[in-house]
Amino acid sequence: MEVVPPNDIELRNIIDKLAEFVARNGPEFESMTKTKQKGNAKFAFLYGGEYYNYYQYKVATKQQALMKQQGGGMNPFNQQQQQNQQSQNSNQMPQIWSNPPPGPQVAPQQPPPQPAINAQIAAQIEAITTQQNALREQIRQSDINLQAQHGVLLQQQQVQIDEAVTRAQNDALVKQSDEHKISLSDFDAILQPIIDSCTKDSISNGKGWILQHCTDSGKCQIISQYLLRKALIAGVLFAQKLHLIYLVNDVIHHCNASSSIRKRNDELKKCLEGAVIPMFCNAQITTATDEQRAKLTKLLSLWESKGNFFDACVISKLKSPPSSLQEYQN
Repeated sequence: MEVVPPNDIELRNIIDKLAEFVARNGPEFESMTKTKQKGNAKFAFLYGGEYYNYYQYKVATKQQALMKQQGGGMNPFNQQQQQNQQSQNSNQMPQIWSNPPPGPQVAPQQPPPQPAINAQIAAQIEAITTQQNALREQIRQSDINLQAQHGVLLQQQQVQIDEAVTRAQNDALVKQSDEHKISLSDFDAILQPIIDSCTKDSISNGKGWILQHCTDSGKCQIISQYLLRKALIAGVLFAQKLHLIYLVNDVIHHCNASSSIRKRNDELKKCLEGAVIPMFCNAQITTATDEQRAKLTKLLSLWESKGNFFDACVISKLKSPPSSLQEYQN
């Protein structure tokens, strides 16, 4: 039967090392190790568990190697017994030489006492185990650091992608405004007082400028998208978002109330509806105080109470900021 070693390098090292110690020092060392490592799953092979056959095979292999090294064809314990027997026999044999007997033989140096060897080997195994545990901890920490670095890189990459997309959208909007003869710088001048103070007059001026310049669907789309861009600028204050939403509210109210130029008003309202959903949802998600949330809640209640202000689909999206904003971003 083929003896298969463990795939776990750590377990294999433990078995090989222990087999060598047992081959050199005898079964007493195995008994001592069993007592010390009782309950340790890594030494289950000593109790007939998995890889017990591999362990026995390694012990036998080591013993054979030691016998070959000593040239006696026997393990160290049998050799010691034979030497003791020979010594006893030589004392019992009659004197057979005529010359003076040879001088006393120098006794070979005895190995350290067995308990000292066992303690030394146990200390070595414990040191190996400690080192392996330290290496595993280093690997675990390295994995954590790599995952953290990967997360930071992904965030940086996403920021770069978002910035590139925003630049491309802004460039496209500027190009379209030039093609439709709309001055965004003039529009900025109209919007700034609304952003700063949001007075009745500034709202009225903004509404008038939008109605004057939204003469076709292309211009309605450009102006609506520019309002959206102004509200979604990274780091913009809540007040700016809210004031721009108030402006859109006034323009849509005019489109609903005015009976003149119905087709143009419907096109402008449709474009502004597409812009106000992400504007409102973004403001709702980024609110920092109860007062800010109350202002948005009041505005939504006003829109909902007026049956013709927004249709049911728009109201539903305004009530679900996370999913609606995600839909816009996708």
